[in-house]
Formats: sequence, structure tokens, C-alpha cells
Amino acid sequence: MKHYITTNPDVMGGQPCIVGTRIPVSLILTRLKQGHSLQEVQKIYHWVPLKTFEGALDEVVQEYNEPASYDPQSAQA
Repeated sequence: MKHYITTNPDVMGGQPCIVGTRIPVSLILTRLKQGHSLQEVQKIYHWVPLKTFEGALDEVVQEYNEPASYDPQSAQA
């Protein structure tokens, strides 16, 4: 269950965002890729607690570490 990332088609075109904000998760990942620390990102978005960013990153990792669900019925089509 996600607590730190949400999607809503009416917010940022349905992109996954940090809950309670209009900050796309992709923007946070891009800043990290550019070499910013999570603490630096949190200073930019000072109204969002560091714990929220940490939780969102944990959810991203969990999402990509979960094995894809396999439905044998759909494989027969």
C-alpha cells in the first residue's frame, strides 16, 4: 500500500506525485540523478518533510523490486 506516492488524473496529468503535493516523483528522481542529495531536494521543497521523500523513494524501490504478476490465462491469448 502506498502512503507517500499518489496518482490522480486531475493532478499533474496523472503522474505519480508526492502525496499532498504537485511534486512529480520523476522530478525527485531526476534531481537525485543530477547529483543532488535527498537533503538538498528537501531544502528546495522545505514544506515537505524529509521522511516523506524517504518514504516515497522506498515505495519506488518496492515497486521495482516486486516480481511482475503473471496471469497464465492472459498468456494463452
